[in-house]
Amino acid sequence: MEIRKMDREIAAQISGWQYSGELAIYSQEDIADNSSDYFAIYENATLVGFGVVGDEAMVKEQSPSDDYLDVGLGMNPDLIRRGNGRDFTLAVLENAKRIAAGKGFRGLRCAILDWNIVSQKMATTHGFRHARDISNDGGTFKEFELDISPGL
Repeated sequence: MEIRKMDREIAAQISGWQYSGELAIYSQEDIADNSSDYFAIYENATLVGFGVVGDEAMVKEQSPSDDYLDVGLGMNPDLIRRGNGRDFTLAVLENAKRIAAGKGFRGLRCAILDWNIVSQKMATTHGFRHARDISNDGGTFKEFELDISPGL
């Protein structure tokens, strides 16, 4: 998978993604104004998804961290549940680890809705551990942390 810098064209495409059912909460409104914290993941010519780091990856009521860089991701809704999740997640996390190491962070942190068991399993598969729960008007989130080795 290939990582590309987010630009307005890619951001506009992602902003048009609509998820159905319980995943509808993940539909993006507009990331074009905040695209510097976002990056795109492609496989061949297909936009598989995006990653986001920093404050834009935090959920409401989540406390900032000096030790962990927040990371989030979103997969193209047309590609969900088609066997792309593991490679896509790995691409996002490898790029986020590189960014975190370059900024002196101890590791990565993510927040996942408590009902999203698939994403929680994906996080733990990649080495994240549950740290705490966060509640806000959007629901209850499980906060996960991943320590990274220096020099990644």
